Amino acid sequence: MKKLTYLLSAFALIGMVLASPVNAQKCLLPNFEIKLLAEVPEIEHPSVVTCDDQGNLFVGLDPMDMRGPTTKEFDRIVRFEMDAAGRPTRKTVFCEGLAAVFGMVWHDGALYVLHAPHYSVFRDTDGDGIADERKELADGFGPPAGVYGFNDHIVTGTHLGMDGRVYISVGDKGIPKAVGADGSTITLEGGGIARMKLDGTELEIVSSGTRNHLDVAMDSLDNMFTYDNTDDGVGWWTRFTHHVPSGYFGYPYDYHPHPERHLPRISEHGGGSPVGADAYREAAWPADLVDVPFMCEWGKQKVQLFRLTQDGATFKSQMEDFLVADDSGEPFRPQDICFSPNGKHMYVADWNYNGWVNKQVKGRLFRVTYTGDQPAVANEPPRAPFQAATVDQWIASLAHPSHAERMRAEFAIAKSTDGVKKANQLLSDSGAAPLAKIHAIWAGSVHRESDAIPAGEKVDSTGVWISALNDANADVRAQAAKALGLHRSQHAIDSLAQRLQADNDATVRLHSAVALGRIGDMLAEQKWRSVDSGEPGVVRAREDDKHYVLPSQGDRDLAQVLWPALADADPTVRHCVMQALRQVNNWQDAAAYLQDEKTAAAALVTLTGVYDLAAINALQQYALQGSKPAEQAQAVAALKEVYMQAPPYEKGWWGTQPARGKPARSKTIAWSGTEPVAATLRDVLNSAAPSEVRLAAIQALQDVQDDRCKALLRKIAAAGKSAEESTAAIAALGQLKDRESATLFASIAANDQLADATRREAIKGLAVLGSDSAIDQLLAITAAANSTAALKIVALETLSTLKSDKSIEPVRKLLSDGNPAIRVAAIQALGAIQGEEAVSALVQSLQDENVDARKAALATLALLNSSEAIPAMLAAADDVATQFDAQMALAAVPDRRALPQYLRAVTSANQELRKATMNALLALRELVRDDIVALNQSGELSNRARGPLQSVFETPVPVQQWQLIGPFPKVGDNNKPPAFDFRDAPNAEQLIHVGSRSLQWESIKTDDKDGRVSPANFLQGSRQSVWCYAYTPVVRDSAGSATLQVGSDDQLTVWVNGMQVYEFDRNSGWSKDRDSFSVDLNAGVNHVWLRCGNDGGPWDFSLATSQRDPQLAFLYQDVPEKLDIAAFRSFAGSHSGEAARGKKFFENTQGAACIKCHSVSGIGGKVGPDLVGIGTKYPREELIRSILEPSLRIANGYDTGVVMTVDGNVLTGVLKLESPEAVELVTAEGKTVRIADADIDDFKRSPLSSMPNGIQEGMQLQDFADIVAYLESLKIAESP
Repeated sequence: MKKLTYLLSAFALIGMVLASPVNAQKCLLPNFEIKLLAEVPEIEHPSVVTCDDQGNLFVGLDPMDMRGPTTKEFDRIVRFEMDAAGRPTRKTVFCEGLAAVFGMVWHDGALYVLHAPHYSVFRDTDGDGIADERKELADGFGPPAGVYGFNDHIVTGTHLGMDGRVYISVGDKGIPKAVGADGSTITLEGGGIARMKLDGTELEIVSSGTRNHLDVAMDSLDNMFTYDNTDDGVGWWTRFTHHVPSGYFGYPYDYHPHPERHLPRISEHGGGSPVGADAYREAAWPADLVDVPFMCEWGKQKVQLFRLTQDGATFKSQMEDFLVADDSGEPFRPQDICFSPNGKHMYVADWNYNGWVNKQVKGRLFRVTYTGDQPAVANEPPRAPFQAATVDQWIASLAHPSHAERMRAEFAIAKSTDGVKKANQLLSDSGAAPLAKIHAIWAGSVHRESDAIPAGEKVDSTGVWISALNDANADVRAQAAKALGLHRSQHAIDSLAQRLQADNDATVRLHSAVALGRIGDMLAEQKWRSVDSGEPGVVRAREDDKHYVLPSQGDRDLAQVLWPALADADPTVRHCVMQALRQVNNWQDAAAYLQDEKTAAAALVTLTGVYDLAAINALQQYALQGSKPAEQAQAVAALKEVYMQAPPYEKGWWGTQPARGKPARSKTIAWSGTEPVAATLRDVLNSAAPSEVRLAAIQALQDVQDDRCKALLRKIAAAGKSAEESTAAIAALGQLKDRESATLFASIAANDQLADATRREAIKGLAVLGSDSAIDQLLAITAAANSTAALKIVALETLSTLKSDKSIEPVRKLLSDGNPAIRVAAIQALGAIQGEEAVSALVQSLQDENVDARKAALATLALLNSSEAIPAMLAAADDVATQFDAQMALAAVPDRRALPQYLRAVTSANQELRKATMNALLALRELVRDDIVALNQSGELSNRARGPLQSVFETPVPVQQWQLIGPFPKVGDNNKPPAFDFRDAPNAEQLIHVGSRSLQWESIKTDDKDGRVSPANFLQGSRQSVWCYAYTPVVRDSAGSATLQVGSDDQLTVWVNGMQVYEFDRNSGWSKDRDSFSVDLNAGVNHVWLRCGNDGGPWDFSLATSQRDPQLAFLYQDVPEKLDIAAFRSFAGSHSGEAARGKKFFENTQGAACIKCHSVSGIGGKVGPDLVGIGTKYPREELIRSILEPSLRIANGYDTGVVMTVDGNVLTGVLKLESPEAVELVTAEGKTVRIADADIDDFKRSPLSSMPNGIQEGMQLQDFADIVAYLESLKIAESP
């Protein structure tokens, strides 16, 4: 391994510590001292900390996620050698070349590093503080670095348990497939906790159904706790959670609708950004802090602690602030913490920056030390020596008050047969300390799994552990059950069953259930073997495990032990029993427990989602023969869930707010249970089942494409047992798009004897099915005096989609209906049906007494793009009530007559109106040039309009004709660029040879209004890692300065008359105005050349030119100073603003209109994140930056996706889903567009935010400060 030589002198480091402030941050508990140990340039962007056995400190540094690129693996770990007082005396770079480093465990002379997606071990064999051995142990822990933006929501923090497993925090980008050193694999869609042995073998999932916690804190009994991030406004707040083995916590699709299916969190704490964590398990701090989890709250700039109280098999907690930011104003962003093995110190890695992906270099390291006189143990007993400790010394250390010392002793004993035998004797000693017994159990477990001990010398401790199930101490009993479960000890089944049935401690019952589930887990019985790929550091999955099928029936006797425990009084125990039954997978007795009142509810939940014919049979019997309609309906819903299977999870992330949508992987695969499920649903509808059960079956059939089921639904729709059933059947048929129902829907819609809700559903169905035969019935509904307004409106909406000429006159008549809502619907329908011929009627509607009707007419006229309506729209623009809508409509129909209104609208506070008006002026600029001159001469041209008009008349004109040649490879034997003369036009006849290909110039023209050219549409060959060249002549009447505006996807170089004037060397999504710059042009022909590179995905470039018109020089006179970003930033940073006024501005759709894209507590648009709690999460300066420069840091889950479809279209929007099946984008209008994988030619992420730049334009400084104040006020009170 390459030697690293970055060393600091002991004197420099000591001096640095002594010079640090005493209180760099504030501790809210008494008798704690805080010291600054290191800062830039000693460290940068610290992400994780841990100590070795002697107290030396390792700090992971993550520049990948600041200066980037986030895909390049150049993180590193530094080692601080510490003295007895916890002061650094020497620093070395221990290792480097890492992916995003967030997990470290020190054990037995080696540092085990989780740097997702990799897991590696490093050793320093010569003691110089620099690792000289590196071994890759396991891989695939999540997607490749940076593939979904910066490295968040990934696999991160690690901690070592007493069982010798590394416990791993998994964010919701999940683990598509991790492969261990022994070939074992795990897959986890979403967040949770995984574990493996230290050597990267025996990978397992521990818990699932969480979102984005970055670490797991473990107490002295290996209870696991996480502090999870929010779901951006859908109700999953920062939450403190106790994880139990096999626990499921419901994210993202179950936590709202199905609380019965998952475990709850302990507590919620509003908005925030929790990150690293650790539990204090030593004895040098006060006793009330022992076994307390400490959590870093990056968003709130705190380290918080959670005091725990046992609550059955789980806990209650009381949260307190421990560390908070000082008054210096310097950001305190605690990223991770750890404790020294002597228990005296907490080390805090401070990110020290209010964001990520930025060129700034930041970071600090703090030490927190208890200085009081009340430690948990005043006179700590001696620890075993680091050299030549005896077995008796190690046995004594098993009872030490320090967890670090007990762990040292446990693993030392595990190496010795005699040591394990002596440790086992403690388990029969009634006077032995419970913690000593517990570590004795795990010493025997680690010993049993050791590859270093010959099989014949190993001690089998199974019998001792079984006896320990009867220990007087519940913690010992629980740990014995865990050990027996870990080793799947079948001899322990009877004893574990007894504990499950009769132990008075809920935690013992829980671990007994988990153990029984592991013993019965048939899938886990596979035996793994090491796989040598022949490549250093590379492991591969066993080929024979790819098609492993879960056995259809597990052990019935074991299941019979578990079924009665569904009646356990403790909900956490019940949940683990459910999970154990799923692992055992034997359903022969399920029907009996569905009929038992004590177990029925839990049995139903257990059977939900189980793909097994015996499970389906039990649910079928209960659905048809049960005695409680509500539970029978639940059985029907459970059957529907297993009608089809989803494809296996292979890749992808469901992004932000997935709970608002459908599961990322649609259930589209039939299996052996598909027809039995459909048959059961038909049987329910043909039975005399209660209405609640029948309704559940009808709703279940909405996704069942079965002809017999559809026929049955049509029968119910026509003559259901109740209006509710008929309405539900119609909705199901509409969802199924059953064209045979069109005639039926028409007759139902026309039947005024039926319930209004039923008729409305039938009309909606007609819109889906597109039935022309229904026109007469729909028109009759709109004309009938007894039709309700709601019914008429739905009918009008349907008529607008069917677009029949016979609808025109009846719809026209409704323009004078007495109900304003009906008039609005009629206006919209007439425009959709008749098009431009409806203009005269719609113009009359601009005189409607109801303002909503007038606004609807304006919006419809805008869509029709008719100049006939201009005079009427101008009149509406003079009406305050409709001015905004009229100006929007006028902007959609560029017309010289509307110039006075354009000059008003172009300075509006509403960005959408400003943009639309600018587009109208651009379309008219040659027509209105003389008008602008005349207005200036008459003194009627406002100063405020002059700035925008500069942009209109200087706006670059896109170049649409080019000569193009390529593609040329960037790499390989033929990657030498051709020798073009950029001072002249190319020789159009010239052939250029690239390998076996001959390339010639192509004359091309783009019809794109922004001049966007996609070279792949014109050039033959690869578009992966290639260049093309383009040429255009630019003619000028006179020499002078001009502005060039460029955009590209990806790289771009520009030459003008032989001089290179621009270069962009990074990957990027295209935007027409990414960059602009001035160049000097000659009179006559100027030669402009481009070279555009592409690394993959869409390939585009554009160039536009502009020149200032001397006749319009007055536009640059008397212009109010344009406020730049710095002015807004400065003012908002120094002025508090009024939150109430900012709220009005935020919500005003004719002003800033923030609410069109963002919601607050669920109210508003869904394009961007819900902003509730944003004031808790970010300080004022970060809120200011996020508005002014939205593309600098894009929140994870709100990346901009760019899709090129197979038919050449390019779609852009917020990326909400990327899966093997499809990509989903949310457009600027808030519509979700799903593009099937088969329709995607290429896809990439853009570095540009979907939030537009320039939102502050049109605002006054105080307006901006008020909006910031409003965002700052959006805080959620923390629950303790």
